[in-house]
Amino acid sequence: MSFPAGGPADTSARIIAPKLSALLRQPVVVANKPGGGGAVGADYVARARPDGHIVYASTNSVLTITPRLVKSLPYKVSDFAAIGAYAVDLGAITTRAGGPARTLEEFVEYAKKNPGKLNLKDFPGVPTMAEKAKLDLPKQ
Repeated sequence: MSFPAGGPADTSARIIAPKLSALLRQPVVVANKPGGGGAVGADYVARARPDGHIVYASTNSVLTITPRLVKSLPYKVSDFAAIGAYAVDLGAITTRAGGPARTLEEFVEYAKKNPGKLNLKDFPGVPTMAEKAKLDLPKQ
């Protein structure tokens, strides 16, 4: 698990772990390796011995979006073989009810006309959701 304990990705993995353990008749342990927007955990699995004892559970962005936006990742998508899916994660962009925008288009328009008035969360080296969605918003 390439995200911290207690978050949505970790929680969903912990929900399926006992079921997977029963099916495999093997213990299944969720081990958290957070950091780098998922890159630390992905790299750990990519470098692991391919003996079937380490299975990677993560969000889809670690292997789909991030490799297209961050060129210096320590892993390649080809290091992984998809064996299934266990959850559907749809992202959402929201704002306070009664705010200046009711649609994504209105939000982008407002952001462009009002630089410095919005707070967009950013982590060093990790693309924001706005960047991932290719929204052309001013940097804060």
